[in-house]
Amino acid sequence: MQAPVVILPDTTTKPAAREVVWWKRVKDQAVAYAVPKIAGASRAIRALKDAATEEERAEHLRLLYVALTRAEDELLIAGYCHHTPGADAWYTLVSETMHQLGAEEAEDGSLRYCIGEVEKAEMVNEEDDAFDSARPSWWGVPPNAETARPVLTASHRPQESDYASGAGETAERAARRGDAIHLLLELQMDDAVLAERFLAQAMPALPHAVVTDVITEVQRVLHKPDLRWVFESAGHAELPLQQLEAAGVRRGTIDRVVVTADAVHVIDYKSNAQPPEIAPEHYAEQLRIYRQMLAPLYPDKSLRSWLLWTRNAALMEVGG
Repeated sequence: MQAPVVILPDTTTKPAAREVVWWKRVKDQAVAYAVPKIAGASRAIRALKDAATEEERAEHLRLLYVALTRAEDELLIAGYCHHTPGADAWYTLVSETMHQLGAEEAEDGSLRYCIGEVEKAEMVNEEDDAFDSARPSWWGVPPNAETARPVLTASHRPQESDYASGAGETAERAARRGDAIHLLLELQMDDAVLAERFLAQAMPALPHAVVTDVITEVQRVLHKPDLRWVFESAGHAELPLQQLEAAGVRRGTIDRVVVTADAVHVIDYKSNAQPPEIAPEHYAEQLRIYRQMLAPLYPDKSLRSWLLWTRNAALMEVGG
C-alpha cells in the first residue's frame, strides 16, 4: 500500500519494552518465562531477555523499512523534540543516513534529500482560480426530519393460554422454563450433568425441580430418533432476521433453520404444557412470516415450517 505523500509524525521516541513475560520457542513449543526485574534475573534469563531485545530491535528496524518504502513522491519524517532522540529512534537513524547521503539543510532547519529532478509546479491564473464566496441556495435550509421506522416483530409473544397446564403453573414460571429449554436446545446440550451446571450459572433462580424436569425434557427431544435430523443436519440456531417493509422494520429470531439439498426447514420450539393437535392460528402466522422472510435468501429451495413440541417430543408441520 502506497501514497503520494507519507508523514511519519512521531519518530523521536522508541516504544519501551514493558512486558514482564517473555516467550521463547524451544523445539516447536512456546515457553513463557517471567522477568519482573532484570537486575535479579539469572544468567540464563538474562541471555533469553537479550535475545528477545535483539528480536524487538530487528522488528523495529523492519517497520522503519516498511515506512520508508510507502511514499511515492514525498516522505516527511518528524517528531516532538523534548529531549535528544535515542540512538535507535527512527529520527536519529534517518537523520544520520541523510547526512551521509549529503542532504541539504534548509532555512527552517530541516534536512532535505531529493532523488531525481523535482518538477516545477505550474502557475495558476488568479482569475481562473477565483473563489466564489456566495453561499449555495441550500445553505441554512434544515434537513428533512427523519422518522424512525416502527419495529414489527415476527416472533410470537407468549400468551397465558400457551402455558395453561392445569397444574397451577404460572405464566411467568412457565416462561422461564421455556427459556431454559430453548437454551439447552440451542446448545444441543445432551449431557445431563453439564446441563445442570450450565443452568445453575445461567438461570440460578430456577428451582431445582424445574431444572431436573427441563433437562429430562430436552434429553427426550435430543435423543429421539425421529428428531435426529433436526439437530444433526447442517443448520443455524437462533437465526436473527430483519426485513424492510412498507409498514416498518420486521424482526424475528428463528429457533432453528435446517438447510438440506432441496429444502429449507424452519423449526420453532414450543414448550407448551399441553401441545394441541392442531397448530394455533398465531403460531401458523408466525411461521408464515418466517418463510416469507427466508424466501429471498433461498429462491431455489422449497420452504417448510415445523413446530417442535418439547413436552411430547413431537414435530408438527405447519403450512409450507
